[in-house]
Amino acid sequence: MDKKCNHVITYYNAVNFLNKGEMVAVADVYHCRICKKLFADLRRIGVPFILEPKLGFDELEDNNDWFLLVCYSDEKYTYNLVQSEIGKKIKHICIGGIEREVEFVKEDDFFGDEIKHRLIRLRKYLGKAIDFYYF
Repeated sequence: MDKKCNHVITYYNAVNFLNKGEMVAVADVYHCRICKKLFADLRRIGVPFILEPKLGFDELEDNNDWFLLVCYSDEKYTYNLVQSEIGKKIKHICIGGIEREVEFVKEDDFFGDEIKHRLIRLRKYLGKAIDFYYF
């Protein structure tokens, strides 16, 4: 993928996210028709749309992929779109607004003590719905 690509971005697909069968978010996935790099945007269902002060899409860094990072504690949960790779540490704001750092050794697996974490690769679920609540 050429860093000097003048991206021609088009809509590519979506991934629907459910929690216990209830739709909570959708990740719209776009790609460059020239270099095939993926771009993603997370929309939360039922959360008012707030315009970010930036224009354009976040671009993936080399060797990264798009993931949904899910954090669970009892009946509370939070999630966010992150770019990373397996084996890399991910800093994020976890349940309760606490900044945490987690390292995943494999995807689609919950781990943790009181707060469980799961990393879901978007590319794997394009055009599908995934219920991110399961143990």
